[in-house]
Amino acid sequence: MNRVLANFGNPDNTAVGKLTDVTNLSDIFGILYNLLFGVGLSLSIIFVIVCGIKFVTSAGDPNKKAEAGQCLTWAVISAIVIVSFKLIPFLIFNIFGFDDPTTIINT
Repeated sequence: MNRVLANFGNPDNTAVGKLTDVTNLSDIFGILYNLLFGVGLSLSIIFVIVCGIKFVTSAGDPNKKAEAGQCLTWAVISAIVIVSFKLIPFLIFNIFGFDDPTTIINT
């Protein structure tokens, strides 16, 4: 379970790196979770850069400037949402004092 939630409570902070390390469904979800986080955050950063370039090259055209501004707004919102998927579980576990998410299941 701790790999599903981005290895919270893992002392050496290592992720499942090899397919031979996958021993259960939790490992698969952990790999997918980390993969989707990385891809999503990378795409958000790319969109922030692309929309910033659109904004700079709008050449004072109000329509292009508004379109680029809206694109930039959505790119930043998507980055915040993606980061919150890792941050919220981390905060919840720290607020309630759980070092390892599996302690919730075992209690």
